[in-house]
Amino acid sequence: MKARKEDVQQSLLSERQLRNIRLELTEFQRHFPTQTLAEAGTEALHAYIRRDGGSLKTQNNRRGVLCAFFNHACRKGWLVKNPLEGTTRHRIDHSRGGAEALTAERAAQLMAHVETVHGGAFVPFFALCLFAGIRPDGEISKLPAADVRLENSAITIEPWVSKVNMRRLVTIQPNLAAWLKAYPLDEYPVIPPKDKMKSIAKKLTRVRKKFGIGHDVLILLC
Repeated sequence: MKARKEDVQQSLLSERQLRNIRLELTEFQRHFPTQTLAEAGTEALHAYIRRDGGSLKTQNNRRGVLCAFFNHACRKGWLVKNPLEGTTRHRIDHSRGGAEALTAERAAQLMAHVETVHGGAFVPFFALCLFAGIRPDGEISKLPAADVRLENSAITIEPWVSKVNMRRLVTIQPNLAAWLKAYPLDEYPVIPPKDKMKSIAKKLTRVRKKFGIGHDVLILLC
């Protein structure tokens, strides 16, 4: 976890990814309370990864966290061999349909509600995702406020911010400009300070549940 925290400080990992890793390793420790790493064999690990009927994507994510952990253990000399070495990820066939969208009426309801939550702290987050297409899972947490330039009506997404590692420019449309002028980023940061993150994250989750928006769903306006 110390190594992963350093990755966050270097913007190689998002805070959300760090929380997911922490949760998975906490569950791993709870599941194997007395075994040493060497005693957690491949068969037991496969059963752990498949627990609770998790989807193939969930199983792949669990395997990824554990593989990284066991590789770290091998480098530290805690383990001779990674018990998941040679195992393969599930192949998932993706069917690309229409993007999930909000109607103008639903978007207006969402933004009106967001203004009432925590003094409007979430307004820039939702406005940037909704009206600029900033990806809520992986990009928004790394976007510097300085790259949102109202004076130029443009947002610069650098490769290290982009989920696909490609630079792009986003035009700030009049509706987004109005929200950012009303809730300037120097007063309403996109990502709240760490000391407030836990309490605010719970409120953000409630907003998403209320409007049926997943954490990794790109919100589009139709």
